[in-house]
Amino acid sequence: MNPWTVEKIETLRRLVADGFSASHIAKELGGVSRNAVIGKCTRLGLKLHGADTPTPSQKAPVPKRAIVRTPRMPKSKADPVALAGLQELLDRAPPPVVDALPAPKSLGLTLTELEAGDCRWPEGERADITFCGRNVEQGRSYCPYHVRLSRGKGTESERRAGRELMRAA
Repeated sequence: MNPWTVEKIETLRRLVADGFSASHIAKELGGVSRNAVIGKCTRLGLKLHGADTPTPSQKAPVPKRAIVRTPRMPKSKADPVALAGLQELLDRAPPPVVDALPAPKSLGLTLTELEAGDCRWPEGERADITFCGRNVEQGRSYCPYHVRLSRGKGTESERRAGRELMRAA
């Protein structure tokens, strides 16, 4: 049922014109909340100004602050010690590429047949799901092939990082 009767709307208009707040108007009307009063005033095009709220014409203008621009810092030169550490990382053997690893033949284990140390890579659809079941890498859920497959090729920036480090060195 709509709480807004013709009498309540007339009272609302009178109280808004007298400058009462939405909370005070809600108490006067009874059966409506402060937010209901605010919403109804918005729909009726009435401007609410509480007793404590100054009208926009009474507010003091806020002075604009000047924009202060600071010069950018010059780019620093590469630290040779840090680059040497990065070079050591680059010299290490890269992780195996998925294409270089042969795809393992799935053992086709069901969920109940899986044991600790079995690859949990799912294969199949819905009720026919089986799992790879090959030996996993230490601390992983997948065999080496599926670990690499789950990681993907990486983002463009990750693939580009090696080239950028080599250029900086």
